[in-house]
Amino acid sequence: MQRINGTMIASYYACKRELWYMAHQITPDQDNPFLDLGRLVEEESYQEEKKKFLIGDVLIDIVRSEEGKLIVGEIKKSSRSKRSGIMQLYFYLWYLKERGVKARGEVLFPREKRKIPLVLNRAIEEELKRAMREIELIIAQEVPPRREKIPLCTPCAFRDFCFA
Repeated sequence: MQRINGTMIASYYACKRELWYMAHQITPDQDNPFLDLGRLVEEESYQEEKKKFLIGDVLIDIVRSEEGKLIVGEIKKSSRSKRSGIMQLYFYLWYLKERGVKARGEVLFPREKRKIPLVLNRAIEEELKRAMREIELIIAQEVPPRREKIPLCTPCAFRDFCFA
């Protein structure tokens, strides 16, 4: 069984078909300009911070300490995929908690100059566990879930797999 990571959680909340593609090692269009924009926003933002922390199986964008408390951050290029970014960061908070590390989170939208602070709670943990069970079922399918036209299809790097 494949280990579930933060990207899979984000994809689950954005598009289950994208999740299936990623889990089956299907590479998105690397020339997609929205991928480049996301990478650029991530590189150019928060330059004073150390970035990309591999903690166990997860890669967290930003980790810092504030008044003795651990803060983990997830950088997103826009709030268009806010829900998936929030759940991805909640997954990181849960992952850390499972390993005895207590932290708070911030989903960061540098181009919009905003952030969403997050604190993990029991209801979110239950939602994540339900999502992880469903992710395992989606990954185990022999074919991707049916395509659905959603607003996130336009910038998606897997768009040609669904609409070519």
